[in-house]
Amino acid sequence: MIFRNTSNLTDPRGQLLFRASPLTRTATPLALEATIDLARRRVVTARVIRQMPWSPVALAVDRPPNDAVPLLSRVSGFGSIAHSLASVQALEMAYEVPPPPLVTLCRGLGMAAELMATHTRQLFLTAGPDYSEAALSRTSMHLWRTAQTAKAAGTVFHGYRTIADIMRGMNPVRGKLYRESLHLMRVACEVATMLFGKYPHPSTLFPGGLGIVPDRELFQGLLGRFNHLLDHAKKVTAIWDDLADFFAQRAPSFEAVGEGPAHFLSFGLWDDPESYDASYAQSGTWGSRRSSTPGLMRDRQLVTTRLPDLRDQLTALREQPIETGPLARLWLTALGGHLNHQFIERTGKAGGEEAGLLFDVPKFQLPATYLQWRLPTRVNVIERNRARAYQIAFASIVGLTCLLRAFESLSRGAKAMSSPYRVPAEGAGVGFW
Repeated sequence: MIFRNTSNLTDPRGQLLFRASPLTRTATPLALEATIDLARRRVVTARVIRQMPWSPVALAVDRPPNDAVPLLSRVSGFGSIAHSLASVQALEMAYEVPPPPLVTLCRGLGMAAELMATHTRQLFLTAGPDYSEAALSRTSMHLWRTAQTAKAAGTVFHGYRTIADIMRGMNPVRGKLYRESLHLMRVACEVATMLFGKYPHPSTLFPGGLGIVPDRELFQGLLGRFNHLLDHAKKVTAIWDDLADFFAQRAPSFEAVGEGPAHFLSFGLWDDPESYDASYAQSGTWGSRRSSTPGLMRDRQLVTTRLPDLRDQLTALREQPIETGPLARLWLTALGGHLNHQFIERTGKAGGEEAGLLFDVPKFQLPATYLQWRLPTRVNVIERNRARAYQIAFASIVGLTCLLRAFESLSRGAKAMSSPYRVPAEGAGVGFW
C-alpha cells in the first residue's frame, strides 16, 4: 500500500501527530490520524477521518513520473484501466517511446473487458432495477399491465417471451438477469486481471510495455472467456432494444427523461498497433485509425475528428454541458468517416434514418447475427442505456479482433512486450483516452 504523509509534527510535550492517507482510491479518501507519545511509546489517540477529495494531478507533483500510473488508477473504483492507460500514453509521449504492436493489442483487449464489465454493471445493477417488475408494478401499474402482454422481439437471443418477463429478470438480487450480470462481470474482470495483473488497479502497465508473458496458453484462456462475452453482447442488445422500444411506444413521456442537446466529445478508443507511435506530431494520424473515432459534435454537427484539434477546443467547452459516454462514442464513430474494421460498418448517410453502425457478431452458443445501432432522434436516458448495450457489442468485437491479431503475432514470432527508454530531463505528454 502506498501512503501519503500529510503531517508528522512533534509538539512541545514530545507527542507526535501522525497522519497517513492510504491511496486505495482518491474519490472519497480516508485518513488515519494518531497522536503518539514517543517518550512513553504509546498511542494517545487514534481515529479515522474522511478528507476532502484531492486532485489526482496534485498527487503526482514532485513524484517520479512513472508513479502517475498507479496513482491515477485510484481516481475511482470504476474506469481504473482507462485512467492507467491515459497516464501511460502521456508518459510514452513525453518519453518518446512507442510500445510494440503486441502490447497495444493486449491493452486494447483489456480495455474492452473493462468496458464490458462497467456497462454490464450499469445496465443490470444500477439502471436495471428502475425497469424491473419490483419498480414498475408499484409505480406505473398501467405500464406493468401493458408489459405483460407486450411481445419481446429479441426472444431468440434473450429467451424472454414478453417485456414483463424481461422486467422480472431485472428484479434486484433475485432476478435472473441481475444474477447473470454478476457472473458476466466476473468473466470480464478475469480477462482484465489476466492482462493487467490485478483489477481494478492494474499492476503490469508501464510506459512502452506490459509486464506479462505472451503465450498461446494465456491467449487460449482469454479466448474461452471472450466467447461467452460475445454471446452476452447479443443478449444485452436484444434486451435493451426491447425495453427501449417498449418505453418509447407505450410511455412516450419517458422520452423526456434526461433529454439534452446532442453535444458530444470523445478522444476515441483502441489504437491500431501499426499506426500508434506515441507522438503528438502524428496524433492526428494514429487517432483517426482508432476503432472508436475521436471527435467533437455540437448540435448534431460534426466539428472535428482530429485529436490535436480536440485539445484546442476544450477551452471553449468549459461552460457547456457535453456528453462523453457510450452514446458519444457510437455517434462520432458512425459519422466520423474513419471507421475501418472488418466486423463493424458505418450504415446510411449522415442525418439519414439508417445512419448508424452495423456489428457482425460471430457464432458461439448463440447464432451469429448482425446488430444495428441507429442514430436516435432524441438524446435521453433510454437512448443512453441502449447505447451502453451496443457499446458492449462494440467492445466485444474489438476485443475479439485484438485477440485474433495477438495469435497472429505469436505465430510470426513477434512477442516483444516492451520498448527500452530513458526518462528525459524534461518532457511533455498528453493521454488521449
